[in-house]
Amino acid sequence: MAKPSLGPVLFSQKQIASRVYTLGCQITDDYRKMTFGAGQVTLVGVMKGSIMFLADLAREIELDVQIELVRAESYHGFASTGTVAFSGLAHLNLTGRHVLVVEDIIDSGLTVQQLLPHLQHTQPASLAVCTLLGGYRTSLGALQPDYVGFQLTEKAFVVGYGLDYNNQYRNLPDIRILKDAEE
Repeated sequence: MAKPSLGPVLFSQKQIASRVYTLGCQITDDYRKMTFGAGQVTLVGVMKGSIMFLADLAREIELDVQIELVRAESYHGFASTGTVAFSGLAHLNLTGRHVLVVEDIIDSGLTVQQLLPHLQHTQPASLAVCTLLGGYRTSLGALQPDYVGFQLTEKAFVVGYGLDYNNQYRNLPDIRILKDAEE
């Protein structure tokens, strides 16, 4: 099978930067209002896809930010395997902390639905979810994140700004549709 080709830009570098700034302001405002631990938030980035978004978002949040990372693997090529393998959970101590899970995309919600119980077990003060992209299926009623950068309204396989196809295209500064995607 030939390598899929890049399609049109869905969200430009400028649009992404603007939206990440807005999300950072909203998160800053929301977490300053917390009665316990106000002004602090622990970002838990889901690797590898969230890394670009996580770094930019952390710089836009005007609070005491701590960063933790977990790795989740659930895709092979264009398709979800239907299972999620996590690593990096054993070292997390989130007790009493305000935790914000940072994802690149939530489509079916499988990864986050399986991750949240693990994080809840550590007894955080609060637990919320932020995603750069709400996938097409998310708009149809799957898991609803607390913060969404952009909502996809059509079924498409997207790459760039951390999102990948077989670990390729992550370094693109914008988000593009991948042509010839077999879903």
